[in-house]
Amino acid sequence: MLMLIRAFLTPGVMEDGLVGPVDERTPRGGLLSTLLSDIMLDEFDRELERRGMRTIATSTIEAGRRSAETLSAEFPNPHRPHSVYMEEHGGSMQFHVKLLAVLHIVFACLAILVGLGLFVMFGGLAAIVAVTESGSDAFAGMAVLGAIGTFLLVLLLVLSLPGLISGVGLLYMKPWARILGLVVSALNLLSFPFGTALGIYGLWVLVNQETGRLFDQRPAPVRAA
Repeated sequence: MLMLIRAFLTPGVMEDGLVGPVDERTPRGGLLSTLLSDIMLDEFDRELERRGMRTIATSTIEAGRRSAETLSAEFPNPHRPHSVYMEEHGGSMQFHVKLLAVLHIVFACLAILVGLGLFVMFGGLAAIVAVTESGSDAFAGMAVLGAIGTFLLVLLLVLSLPGLISGVGLLYMKPWARILGLVVSALNLLSFPFGTALGIYGLWVLVNQETGRLFDQRPAPVRAA
């Protein structure tokens, strides 16, 4: 250490392009000034602390420590693995569960809207037949068109409600929603191509072991004071 300090003290300084020797003090702006001041002031700070006096250095260190603790609480450590951070904050699969829930709800709502649109369309066709035609054939045509529209609406409602219910349950992390979601995902495999993709994604999310741990968690009972 002494050799290193001596090397810092004796290299000289450059002024107007010429290097000259240094006989006393340290070069202005040199890196050694901070080191020597720390060595000199260390004992001085310790003596002040023994006398119960707070030094500027101590206050600065404490303020820096408090700031570091605050930042560590607000932001993840960039040197920690991402998987460790996600596990501490509920697991990476929790995001996929929420996304799957939203997808189930969106697909169910779209199917219901399609059913309502078909019902209105066939109802309109029945009304046109009633206005333009007359007799028993017109009545039969109206009945057939109305029955087709009603059947399609009821069919899409029946097929969509399980996905809608499972989506809402998954949003609230209900254990029964995981079982219902598995059934819905398996049935979605038959609806190529979008339903198949959603079904594969749903099965991958819901059979994951981390997902199982999320749904197995139970809130602690609240005890009366």
